[in-house]
Amino acid sequence: MTSAAITMRPRVLLHGVRLDLDDGLLLGDGGEARVYRHPDDARLALKVFWTTPAGATSAERAQAVRLWSLR
Repeated sequence: MTSAAITMRPRVLLHGVRLDLDDGLLLGDGGEARVYRHPDDARLALKVFWTTPAGATSAERAQAVRLWSLR
C-alpha cells in the first residue's frame, strides 16, 4: 500500500479577515495542530488545531485558531 502526502489548505477567519493557508506557509506540525506563517505578516504565526472537541461551545471553537507571535 502506498501512502499519499496529505495537502491541507485551511481557510481561517481572523478578526473578520479570511486567510487562505497552504503547505508553503507551514512552519511545523504535531499531534494537536499545525503552525503556519501568517500570509501577510511574517512576524506572526497561526496555530491551527486538527479538531475541536465534540460539544465545544462557539467560544471554544473560536479559540481553535490562535495567533502566536514569532518574536
